Amino acid sequence: VRRLASALETEVRLDPSSTRGARFLVGPLSITSEYIPDPAQEKPPEAIARLGRVLVIDDSRATLEATGSLLEHWGWETETYTSLDDEAASKLGDIDLVITDYELGLGQTGLDTVQLIRKYAPNCPAVVITGSSTEQVQEAVQEAGLLLLLKPVRPIQLRSAILSLVGR
Repeated sequence: VRRLASALETEVRLDPSSTRGARFLVGPLSITSEYIPDPAQEKPPEAIARLGRVLVIDDSRATLEATGSLLEHWGWETETYTSLDDEAASKLGDIDLVITDYELGLGQTGLDTVQLIRKYAPNCPAVVITGSSTEQVQEAVQEAGLLLLLKPVRPIQLRSAILSLVGR
């Protein structure tokens, strides 16, 4: 309590006139109009703040929207897809990173999608995200030489994965 009062530059004292229990008096409080920035709105670290192009592939539109929004906040140019075919992959151009769900539905996996993208962008780093922790999925992702994140993925985990892959 003393440290908090000191940080607020105010006084906390016991009210001697209280007849029932302890009563504390706080004040006076000084009101300031000083701007205190919201840490969530701060610019991201320079390692991620550079412009780059990331593809996010997931069969869940809500996940696409949330992940895309987060990446854009970090400074990435983001394109989202629920699936990707050969024709679309051939027209992608330069890509700095791929983030894909493992289970994409309709018999397609994130590994299939990364393989397709790498036909046209062979050195593109990729992250595979999955809710499945089976050995089969883990081994398949590892054999493909990709980074695997298990759901739920916290933003700090995604940021660390991106930094480890793009190295910037």
